[in-house]
Amino acid sequence: MRNVDVYVTGSNAKFLAKDIITEFRGRGDEVRMHPLSFREFISVYPGDRYSGWRDYVLYGGIPLVLSL
Repeated sequence: MRNVDVYVTGSNAKFLAKDIITEFRGRGDEVRMHPLSFREFISVYPGDRYSGWRDYVLYGGIPLVLSL
């Protein structure tokens, strides 16, 4: 199919069926995404540090989550 992207993320990607793994072998790129540190998170967080810590622990330091 043209103009289709398939993203396999998370630890469950290791449990893909062997036929699917074979189909995609050599056709992908690995993109590692690391969460923000609390210092990075709080530098753009709109509230106080205590609320920021609560949200950081609850949602993690994923940049997209912070923008929502």
